[in-house]
Amino acid sequence: MMNIIKEIKEIIGLITSEEASYILFSIALVKSVFYKKLDSVTVYYFFSNRDRKAFFQILDFIYTPDIFWKVVITLLVICIIMYLLIHTKVYDLLPNPIELTSGKTKSWNYISAIRRLSRILLDYLTIWWRWYFVLNVMFNRRISIQKWIVHVNKITSFETGFKGTMTLLIILNICLLVCFTISKLFSNTTETIRVGIDEDELSMFVCLDSFELDDKAIFIFKSRYLVNCKYYLAIKQIDIVESIHSANYSPDTRISKSYSVENESLNLDDIKLQFESIKNRRIPIPRDYD
Repeated sequence: MMNIIKEIKEIIGLITSEEASYILFSIALVKSVFYKKLDSVTVYYFFSNRDRKAFFQILDFIYTPDIFWKVVITLLVICIIMYLLIHTKVYDLLPNPIELTSGKTKSWNYISAIRRLSRILLDYLTIWWRWYFVLNVMFNRRISIQKWIVHVNKITSFETGFKGTMTLLIILNICLLVCFTISKLFSNTTETIRVGIDEDELSMFVCLDSFELDDKAIFIFKSRYLVNCKYYLAIKQIDIVESIHSANYSPDTRISKSYSVENESLNLDDIKLQFESIKNRRIPIPRDYD
């Protein structure tokens, strides 16, 4: 039963995702432009006139001017008030952080609330609105963008004002659709493979172990902030590190301020095995560092 509920949640999450809203919004845009030729691309025939009327009464209510401006202004005012409270003593009235038995800490702050409310407002103007547009287009046989704006305008008490707002939201979401399409076409996410760790990046890592061998120092580093924790075997020249402190130091001395990463893994045992093998001289230090 729990697996079924989990699968249903995943399906709902997939359908209502930002990517799905962009795909269906683009289809709805094409249909609204070529509405005469794409008359059959609709769910109009699957519902009775009574069901469609009841559905649109609920759907249009969400984006009537009264509801629309109340939602937008309320969320903006709350965010502004919370931002002002950050700089007052009222901020101290929030509960102190609580350390949970799960090893996590639960805390309260206005910044998190502002971010969540801003996210809700942004979703209301983008993702939810795209679904509103898609459902309006797909539940009508022949409706263009112009006709739909006129339809929205007729159901409101604002004869002209809200028409401009809907037009701006269409332009906004079309621009976002273009940006989303460009991002999907040209962006590429790959696994980051480190070749070195700079001195100013050491705060991002935890040193688990180290030893010196000849003129080199070998370290095991653990990533501090990555979602999937990684472990690194890093090597650094001892003489180069210490040369800056020596009496014979000169500006011409080549000084390395980075640790060369020999290996990285999600499994600490893999790194420890190589670390111990080098320490016990069972395997040599990589040639790049000899």
